[in-house]
Amino acid sequence: MIRMTYIDLADIVYDRSRFDSINLSQPEEIASSILAVGGLVYPLIVEQIHFTAFQLIDYRDNYLQFKATLKADQIDSRQDIINCIVMSAESGTGYEHAHPKALVEKQL
Repeated sequence: MIRMTYIDLADIVYDRSRFDSINLSQPEEIASSILAVGGLVYPLIVEQIHFTAFQLIDYRDNYLQFKATLKADQIDSRQDIINCIVMSAESGTGYEHAHPKALVEKQL
């Protein structure tokens, strides 16, 4: 199952070692644009792993958006709730190996 919702940034878990290695070329600019439009144009893609815990789907663009969102939250703490596409195991077998963006577009 795939659904769109808003999630607290604190409820999203991710692979810190992979995340820290990704560089944002202009984090303040991206964070400012997130604040200007009130969220992400392309929502984060997460997998629900517990009632209140969500795993960030592992692909570069998702990490970049998440990193920019964290930067926006540092600038303005009202940006702690973010729009996400939530995937769950009921989405179908093998969904975790597919390119998430293509899968979401196909299912929407």
